Formats: sequence, C-alpha cells, structure tokens
Amino acid sequence: MQESWLGVHAFKLLSWLRAMPAQLRHRDALRPTLLLAVAVSWQRTLLLHGGGAAIFRGSVVRMKDETESLHVQVLNFDPDVKQWLLRAGEKTFHRVASSFEVDFCVSPDALASRHPDGLQVVQTPCGRALEAQVDFPQGELFREAPYLVAQRGVLAARSRAIAFARAKGMMRVLEAFEELCTSQPSQSMSPETAVLARWECNCQQLSVPPASGIYRTHSLLQHSCQPNCAVGVLFSTGEVLVRALRTIHPGEALCRNYEREGFLQLDVRSRQQHLRETRGFTCLCSRCVAEQ
Repeated sequence: MQESWLGVHAFKLLSWLRAMPAQLRHRDALRPTLLLAVAVSWQRTLLLHGGGAAIFRGSVVRMKDETESLHVQVLNFDPDVKQWLLRAGEKTFHRVASSFEVDFCVSPDALASRHPDGLQVVQTPCGRALEAQVDFPQGELFREAPYLVAQRGVLAARSRAIAFARAKGMMRVLEAFEELCTSQPSQSMSPETAVLARWECNCQQLSVPPASGIYRTHSLLQHSCQPNCAVGVLFSTGEVLVRALRTIHPGEALCRNYEREGFLQLDVRSRQQHLRETRGFTCLCSRCVAEQ
C-alpha cells in the first residue's frame, strides 16, 4: 500500500512540475521537492547494496559453479539471510555474492522519463547535443540511472547486454542505443564493432560496482576544453549527477571534459593530438579555436 501511495503521488507531483513555467522549476525553493520526486520515481531501479557488494537490480549474473551460461537475474538483497535473491526461469533462490559474477544489466525503466525540462536535443556539426532553452544557475542540473551496465574491462559483456535486449524485445533500449554517436560512421563497421564503438564513445565509468554504464541524457553531453558542466556518479544509487559549473544561458550546449582534470592544463596541440588518438575526433570548442 505504501509503495502504491508513493507512486501515485510521485506521478501527480511530476505532472504538476511539468505544467509550471520552466523558469520557476529551477528556483532554489523547489529543489527539495524535485529531489523527493527523483528519489520516489527511481526507487525501483536504484543500486542495491548488501553483503559487501553493490549490484543493480535486474542484473544478469554468471554462476561460478555452472559450466553453462544461464540467464540468472538479481531480484533483491534479502537482509534476513544476508544473501542475494536470484531468479533462473521460474525458480528463485539465495546465494552470497562470492558465488556468482555480475555480467551486465539492462534496465528499460531508466528510459521511462523524458529529457529534463528546459533542455532540447539539437543537431550540431559534432553530432547530437543538449541545448539550454532557459537559464540554468550554477549547481545540479539533473541525475539519471543507467539503462545499460556491463562489467568493466569485459568487452564481451557489452555485446551480451545488447543481445539480451534484442532477445527480450526491449525496443526502447535498442532504439536509445542505436541513437548513440560513434567516432566513425557506424555504417562502415560490422554489427559487433558498432556495438563496442557506441559503448566506448558514450559510457561513464562506475567505481562501485566496477562497471561501465550508458545513460541516455548524459550521453548527449559534448566535449569541451572549457566545459560548463561536471559529471560524477553517486555511490549510493549508481546515478550520474550532472552539475552546471556556471550559469548556462539559452542557446548554449551542455559540455563536459571527457578526460581527467589535468588534461585541461595541456596546450592546445597536445589536447588535440590526444583526442584524435584516443577519441577519434578533433575538438572544435571555443577554447581550442581561440588557441590555434
């Protein structure tokens, strides 16, 4: 009853917020309300913690004592027995985290909401981007959960995640993934290479759990050597948090630094060379143009 009540009121709250003028939605007075709505709406898809591990709900795992690859999914963490509740077909059972290995997670629920209000997806010479339609003050812009997660350093896990989405008919996931950009035209690649290229160009690294994730809105942030946004991942939920480093005005694209912080201290020639060699593109941000 409590979960149903929260869901109904969260829907009413989000509907009320969408009906408000965009400028009002970003006032400081409404921030606690917005955070409550986010917390309620994502309560089913957040990162689960227990037994010394952190695992996304719905993750597909590989049992270490099985010779065959089975689709065993994580349902929850049971604090009564301090073990993970898993499902294989119609059968549910408990295991400790040391008895299985997390492979990937596909979460269509993470695509249920729209892009944040006040932002518009536009086409630029460098691909699709997010453009501000209103003034955004310095501070939090949005947070979102990943719709794809794969074990870090295991390229095959990324391919298995997409194959799983295809087998289950998860069209929203497949369509969102197909929209992701690559450093080279995907038409010239094999299907397997295109999957890996899309993932590599758009993923965000997570430290807990050690994995890489794909976030729909976050993937639209373009690179800039003079960024107006910063990105981090929340330990407790696995959500990506995007913050404005300064006031962002209408017509500005949201940009972040794709590299480590020290990268911005390099001269323009070194930055350009690094991005061409590791990312496959030439940066055309205002700072690089001015320093050429």
